[in-house]
Amino acid sequence: MSSSTVSQEQEQTGTSTERPVVQTREIIEDIHKATGIERGEIGKVLTALYDACASRLANGEEIDLRGFMKMTIRDYQSRKYYVPPKEDYIERGPSTRVNIALAGAFKKKL
Repeated sequence: MSSSTVSQEQEQTGTSTERPVVQTREIIEDIHKATGIERGEIGKVLTALYDACASRLANGEEIDLRGFMKMTIRDYQSRKYYVPPKEDYIERGPSTRVNIALAGAFKKKL
């Protein structure tokens, strides 16, 4: 059975394991329908939100969008990892990661 056949069967039965990816323009359209605000203005607000979050995170600040999510930056020190096939250690890091935790109220809506 080919992969295209499996995909067609999954589509027909609704058993697909892939989730649809929603694009920014679709979110903008949803907000436009709910509020009547012009699409261009919504796009500007989203861009400003992205920029503000990135700037705050870059400054080491925590972002708490109540009822939606919390974003924090975590710095990791460099560390050595053992690689069994090579019987040697490799060093990785240091690195910085963004941690995102969804709010309980938001999770309940899912």
